Amino acid sequence: MGLIQTVGRFLLVIINLILVIVSLALIIVGFLVKYSGDVFEKYTEPALDKIIESSQGSFGDADFTAEKFDIAELFGTTATMLIIIGFVLLTISFLGSCGACCGVKCMLLLYSVILIVLVLAQIVFIVFLFGYPDVLKNAMKSPLKTLLKNYQGLNGTNVESLGWNFAMTEFGCCGLEKSDDFKRGDSAWFGEEDSNWKTPVACCKKLPTTNNFDCAKANGNDAEHNNYNKGCVDEIWKVMIEDNKKYTYLGTGGILAFQLLMIVFALVLYCKDDDNKVTPMEHQQQRGKRQRNPRSSW
Repeated sequence: MGLIQTVGRFLLVIINLILVIVSLALIIVGFLVKYSGDVFEKYTEPALDKIIESSQGSFGDADFTAEKFDIAELFGTTATMLIIIGFVLLTISFLGSCGACCGVKCMLLLYSVILIVLVLAQIVFIVFLFGYPDVLKNAMKSPLKTLLKNYQGLNGTNVESLGWNFAMTEFGCCGLEKSDDFKRGDSAWFGEEDSNWKTPVACCKKLPTTNNFDCAKANGNDAEHNNYNKGCVDEIWKVMIEDNKKYTYLGTGGILAFQLLMIVFALVLYCKDDDNKVTPMEHQQQRGKRQRNPRSSW
């Protein structure tokens, strides 16, 4: 047990100290993203340039430039999530490192309980992720449909339009489930276009750079020119999960195994003091022995 306790203490301290650094990095990045859009600029610039070029060439709007977009506002929710995750991770890793280093039993117990709850939650999530993906997809669609109502088209400058244009051009999709999501009343876009439009321009497989909008009008129901039949939820799910299923399995399995190992080490250290604990009666017996045999204490 001594070797297990030593190794467990060492790993708990080192790993949780690394996680403290990671959590601080997440918090810093979150604040940078929230209050400065420049952090994500190099990642969004290629897609944004493509949208701007198409909009300027198609609609003749020379004032449609990158300055009209607030990248920080677009990634505001992401930044908030990074900050929250960072503080949660910081709290957990602090409990683990201090509890293991200083032998604080209440910290080790709380650390173990939190990890057990997280492991159970992750197991439930993994069951739905691979066994019932439609449940998670449907949960995603409700808030996204609300955002779709404010979509204004390829030359829209609000956050919702920028987000949807980015998703549809990068993932080759159209709406939540298909182009029918843009029917009159479900989106601000339809009210601004004439009746010949079948889809927004962002649904075209190749964005036009002139005022020829056949890919969204005459060919709006042509899968060769338009992504009208591909929903963004399914396409993003395919790219992020299904196409990387092997790595998803390895990643989730590795994370669960790692957390279970940390739980075992924390509980071993928590029980250590109990194994060496001397009861009051045993203490009295040892004291009596020392009084009868004073030389034994030399």
